[in-house]
Amino acid sequence: MSAAISDALRESILSSIPDDPFQTGDPDPRFVYLPRTHVRALDPDNMLVVGARGTGKSFWWHALLSSPARATLAPYASSLRRGTLEVSAGWSAIASAEFPGQDTLTALRAAGFDPRLIWKSILIHQVARELFSGMATWGDRIRWVVANPEPVATAFLACDARLAATNNRHLMLFDALDRTADAYADRRSLLKGLLQLVLELRSSRAIRAKVFVRDDMLQDPEVLTFADASKVIASRVDLTWPRHELYGLLWQYMGNAENERAKLAFLNIFKGWTNEGGIYKIPDLLRVSETAQRQVFAEIAGKAMGTNERRGLPYTWIPTHLGDANAVATPRSFLAAIRTAASETASGAPRALDWRSIHSGVQKASQIRVIELAEDFPWTKPAMEALEGLNVPCDRADLEGRWGRENVLDMIRSETEGRINKGSKAGFAGLLRDLVDVGVLELRTDGRYNIPDVYRVGFGLKRRGGVRPVT
Repeated sequence: MSAAISDALRESILSSIPDDPFQTGDPDPRFVYLPRTHVRALDPDNMLVVGARGTGKSFWWHALLSSPARATLAPYASSLRRGTLEVSAGWSAIASAEFPGQDTLTALRAAGFDPRLIWKSILIHQVARELFSGMATWGDRIRWVVANPEPVATAFLACDARLAATNNRHLMLFDALDRTADAYADRRSLLKGLLQLVLELRSSRAIRAKVFVRDDMLQDPEVLTFADASKVIASRVDLTWPRHELYGLLWQYMGNAENERAKLAFLNIFKGWTNEGGIYKIPDLLRVSETAQRQVFAEIAGKAMGTNERRGLPYTWIPTHLGDANAVATPRSFLAAIRTAASETASGAPRALDWRSIHSGVQKASQIRVIELAEDFPWTKPAMEALEGLNVPCDRADLEGRWGRENVLDMIRSETEGRINKGSKAGFAGLLRDLVDVGVLELRTDGRYNIPDVYRVGFGLKRRGGVRPVT
């Protein structure tokens, strides 16, 4: 391949994948890619969508709220084409007059309001706003809902019937539920109240709520201590990203790059792309065939992670080294790794992505995952920082020896949020199980513990022949 084509392919990556992996806002329809594993997650009737950090929860929250993005998705998701769909924001970390912010939620909880009725008041505010005429604060609205259950029920049923009679539906979206309050107990009670509302809405014909939530938040048994909670959990849809879907997402970006010359260089590698309203659509074979995908990615990154294929194939190597202990690789990590590799590959290189730069991409993705892990589970940071410089795989004694010398159990005793096996009685055994549960540690069949590269590199641990840790 000529250096000019390699440079153009590299530019197709750099001009399409955002530099900021945490970018939020209405998605550009050109870059909306719908994995077939996510089609059910967009169905308004599937009200509980579960996914780890970086799997697309907030992206789909924004996409469903965006009319242009929904129009892009509709041909692939029949559930979005039934009648007229009204979509509103029920809650997110983004400030809005349509729902109370975190500080207001905290004040409402401190005032003793039932979480289910807080969420129900937000729903009524959006589907039967006339009931709250003259009420300026959320406290006033919730007090009215508490004091007037029959008028609320009557208005809700009338709205549901009116929507159903005109073949309309209303979908209210909830996201970033780990940001509803600073105190874990408040976040837990608010999530429980929201799931109770979801259960209540199962009987409605045209009004739905869709809740995007992390799996670990549902693992707390207190969240599900209400009647028929199993009916809500049984309907969950998980956001998964098989390897071929990660590459499908990459094709969507490269095939719709800003730079026209760069875009055409990529489109010419594999025939069958169609232009629909200015958006290039991926050929079906390139979406589902790993054989076809391997051939295309070999044009971009070569056939080996070094001097020969025994060091690994770039196509399989990247997702493998970005997976956690449960082999889950997220699109955020994947795109960050690809973009970093492109930015660090020299102009004029024989391929758009150099294998050494791919290593740098994994380092960047690992740094991102370490930040996310510390935000989601603060107790993991001191536990993992105590292991810096350790070689893995290693024995349990090696881990416990480090934790003992650094007094890690004392450091994390108050940081119990997200820990299932918390408390002093659980000790090292509980800490080990918790790290396995969140996908940081992998217990191998020989009894040793391994740490996947997506965490190992960022926390500064070593592995013979592996990607160098970040220093």
